[in-house]
Amino acid sequence: MRPLLSTSFVSTAIRIVIGGIFIYAGIMKMRDPAAFAKAIESFRMVPHAFIPSLAIILPPLEVLAGVLWIVNRASVAAATTILGLCVLFAVALGTAILRGLPTNCGCFGAALDGSSPKVALLRDIFFTLATAYWLVLQRTTSYKARAD
Repeated sequence: MRPLLSTSFVSTAIRIVIGGIFIYAGIMKMRDPAAFAKAIESFRMVPHAFIPSLAIILPPLEVLAGVLWIVNRASVAAATTILGLCVLFAVALGTAILRGLPTNCGCFGAALDGSSPKVALLRDIFFTLATAYWLVLQRTTSYKARAD
């Protein structure tokens, strides 16, 4: 009996959906780097001098990783970058929640400003798990291909 959803379909869906989300999020942040810088500042984790640079560097990195993952070029590197960003964002959100900071997630720029930190954290955890699952699928598939 064939499974309802093949691993190939699930792998492609994860790649396209999460890659697309990162492209969208990066573009929204690039549209207003000052607002994204304020969002970074609200987490109180980064020295003030680094905030403008992060607000400029992170969004294009998100877009680039998302594009590479969707077009399936350097996809393991792109997925690893997205996984690292998801972990970084989850840690930032989690520590802000634990410290009771009134943070503005800044995840999607001004597009979803009303997203609560707890909802954003759950979303990041989901993205982290899905991306990690995709990477595991790639390793498993590559080992099977070499064994054959």
